[in-house]
Amino acid sequence: MIKFLPLLAVLSLIGIIYGGMMALIQKDVKSLVAYSSVSHMGLIMLAVFALNIEATEGAIYQMLNHGLSTGALFLIVGILYERSHTRLIKDYGGVSKQMPVFSAFFLICMLSSVGLPGLNGFIGEVLCIFGIFKANKIFAILGVTTVILAAGYLLWMFQRVMQGPITNTKILSFKHDVLDGNLPQAFPEKNGQLRHSSPEQIQQSEGLFFHSGKETRAGEKNRKPKGRRTN
Repeated sequence: MIKFLPLLAVLSLIGIIYGGMMALIQKDVKSLVAYSSVSHMGLIMLAVFALNIEATEGAIYQMLNHGLSTGALFLIVGILYERSHTRLIKDYGGVSKQMPVFSAFFLICMLSSVGLPGLNGFIGEVLCIFGIFKANKIFAILGVTTVILAAGYLLWMFQRVMQGPITNTKILSFKHDVLDGNLPQAFPEKNGQLRHSSPEQIQQSEGLFFHSGKETRAGEKNRKPKGRRTN
């Protein structure tokens, strides 16, 4: 098993660099988060194959933190998709102007995935890199590309999705944050019309409903029954 460790370490480095480079060119937000997960898992595998205490502890911490931060990013992407029905980065822009609280949570989860000091992703990545450096300095230098590439594609994605001018009219419907408790305004298609309808509009809708029902019944009465066929 030990003689295969250099080969497994090289495969882990390929996963780190390949996942990061693929994440940089993604046009889909969900695909970008998925490739970032591949890159971070490559760092974890490289730390496991270092076979020392620092790298092993860092791999365990990073697996836990990676599940929290990347899971939160997938959840955020799902919320954006449910509101806009698109995952293309070019269809977003200026979301933070409509959803400031949501944007703050997005920023925290994104920086956690990058490994910013003070957040949960920092401890695991530092221990992984220290353990890998203890085993092989060249592999550790190449492993640092995880953090560099992650900072590049995640910050660039956040800038294009959350910052800048609003270019998509669907984003204008993001009136308030779900966390603010304004569900009828956050989901106008489901609750907003019923809650904000005036009594005249309700009576008018009821009149149209009953009127259409009377027309239907009158049509059924005027309809002549079909005669039975005789052999």
